[in-house]
Amino acid sequence: MKSEHFCPVDSVIELIGNRSTLLILRELFGGAKRTGDLLAAIGISSATLLEHLRLLEGYEVVQRVTYPESPPRVEYQLTDKGWDLQPVMTALRDIGSRWNSQNCYDAENEHEETCTPCHLNRSRSGGDFRPSPSINQPVQIKRNDVFML
Repeated sequence: MKSEHFCPVDSVIELIGNRSTLLILRELFGGAKRTGDLLAAIGISSATLLEHLRLLEGYEVVQRVTYPESPPRVEYQLTDKGWDLQPVMTALRDIGSRWNSQNCYDAENEHEETCTPCHLNRSRSGGDFRPSPSINQPVQIKRNDVFML
């Protein structure tokens, strides 16, 4: 049952706390993608993909761009609000690398496949990620599990 009190952590988890949603976002950090590209990269059903894309559109995290061509071409891209998730995605990548004792850059050097955004993102600090001007202060997490802004 959902709490009646507002919690900023809960509000973001409500939106992105799903594997499919996070993988969609991971792919979009590599640039605008068509539905077929997302389906191939993520490996979920088209119904699931469209459901998550509509949810992300509703929260203005992703925008759908339709090009006036025949047949119509549709791409999905991150909005400024979507780019605000950059530090979260970078943290997930870095934690996954640390826990698995291998990072995307080492895998790439060993000629293993990596996800497109990591392949495009050559520096450990995430230098190729677009900077997010709306984040004024980083979140500091203390070891005693108390979140401080």
